[in-house]
Amino acid sequence: MRKPRIYGDLDNDKQVVIVSTSAAADALQAVLPSLAVLSWTGDKDKIDWTPLIRRRVVCWADKALPSMSDMAGVAAYIRVYGNPSMKLIKQPDDKPKGWGPLMMLQAGASATDIIAFCKANAVDLSFPSDLFAKISTEYRAKHATRPPPAIADYDPEPSIEDIEAELAAREG
Repeated sequence: MRKPRIYGDLDNDKQVVIVSTSAAADALQAVLPSLAVLSWTGDKDKIDWTPLIRRRVVCWADKALPSMSDMAGVAAYIRVYGNPSMKLIKQPDDKPKGWGPLMMLQAGASATDIIAFCKANAVDLSFPSDLFAKISTEYRAKHATRPPPAIADYDPEPSIEDIEAELAAREG
């Protein structure tokens, strides 16, 4: 059995997008190389998510209950260590179960289509303070080796506009 880990290339200079599967991460990374597109392998609760401290993070789950539930858990763990504001890409009601970034790409979506979709469907991901406190306590107990960062050192607002500008410059 493989050790639970973050899947993907975590380049420190790129905005992070977390998707539900390694196949989706690979496909989205190929279309949008200006991003660090990640997923995870193994039990999400046993992964050290601290490399994402102070990172601009967008979470995009497939439209399926286990996927959406797992992604909410991942986002909660990441937020505990210094991401007070994150974005979640909400799923359209008219899409089938399992729909997500991989199916969108397989249907022929371009990088421009992906950016437009994300921009139109990004919502602030916030947690009630009681849930945040519970998760924070549990996560810090599991990963007590690193102190949380100073929130003042973090720019909390993920920017789809930054990605869009990079894409426009690349398509030149």
